[in-house]
Amino acid sequence: MTRRSWFLLLVLSATWGASFLFIDWSLDGLGAPVVVFGRLLVGAATLAVVARPGTFRALRGRWLRLAVFALFEMVLPYLLIAYGEGRVPSGLASMLVSTQMTWVVLLTPLLAPGSRVRPVALAGVAVGLLGVVALADPFGAGRPDPVGVVLVTAAAVSYAAGALLLGRLLPGVPAVPLTAAGQAVAALLVLPFALAYVPRAVPPTRTLVALAVLGIVCTAGGFALFNHLVTRSGPGAASLVSYLAPVFSVAYGVGLAGERLTPAAVLGLVLILAGSALTTVRRRPRGRAVNDGFRPRNAQMASSTPRELRTGPARFSARLPDYVRHRGVRRAPAGLRHRRGRLAPAGVPGVRLGRDRGRGGRGGPVGEAGGQARQPVQGAGRASGR
Repeated sequence: MTRRSWFLLLVLSATWGASFLFIDWSLDGLGAPVVVFGRLLVGAATLAVVARPGTFRALRGRWLRLAVFALFEMVLPYLLIAYGEGRVPSGLASMLVSTQMTWVVLLTPLLAPGSRVRPVALAGVAVGLLGVVALADPFGAGRPDPVGVVLVTAAAVSYAAGALLLGRLLPGVPAVPLTAAGQAVAALLVLPFALAYVPRAVPPTRTLVALAVLGIVCTAGGFALFNHLVTRSGPGAASLVSYLAPVFSVAYGVGLAGERLTPAAVLGLVLILAGSALTTVRRRPRGRAVNDGFRPRNAQMASSTPRELRTGPARFSARLPDYVRHRGVRRAPAGLRHRRGRLAPAGVPGVRLGRDRGRGGRGGPVGEAGGQARQPVQGAGRASGR
């Protein structure tokens, strides 16, 4: 990760970590359903403004699936967190929500049949559950309200279920329109409950400001920043926010809300973060991939190189015999172009993957880099997502 990616990760962690404090402040004078409805409505309106026109077409015919996803990913967790924060501090709530990855491992066999759970992930689940027990502090004198702990933990379970259902119900839908439409549908589902809690008096100014910041900055802005970080550095780097956001939330609670940080809370946070880290460990593939010899010469060439050449050289090389013949190229695969007897990546100058014998060549090896760099094609080198 670059310095800018780390900076964006810290900003995102600070933004999402502050959401628990703003939820706590929004509950002053407003009922939990009203806070959730306002958060969803403001967030959906903000994301609808920044979404690209035409991207909502991917949701045609999927509104029922979208409603199921919104129920588990937005309605239930938002309501459970709002009700739970009425009983437990905001820092403790953020720690409990960070157990989401633990519940993903437990729910995977149920919602994703055929998936295998690795032993190291099960060990992470055990460590994470010990962290929840430590946070509950069953033998401490100042232990938190057990009902609040159960409510916020149930929100983490709902988050995990929504994440697993997303891949099955709504594959291929762009992230921004998916979240904007999901929050709009979730707001409609919460509206009947919010009408029953309409305040009789005007809430305090701090409550209204906290609700606006919660919807615009923490909900809409935080998601937009997360999507940008995924595009820039990949989902693995963006997932680090799950470990950093609780730290910021605890700092906000102690510094701004006067919450007390107990040794049990510190122990629980460490165990939960360690357990989440174990559940996200990936096994490295055995063996070494066959290198086809391709090496980008500069950043411009690397950014415009097809994904097959950059991440899967052995798999890409296996496709070449279908297209490369002793007397030329019959058909170029997607992302490649045929130029003067050579099979070269579109927009990558000076790279040849084969030579036509009909023009006097001898059929160089796959991935041979030769010739001087030519003038790049217009638009080449523009990184995706920028």
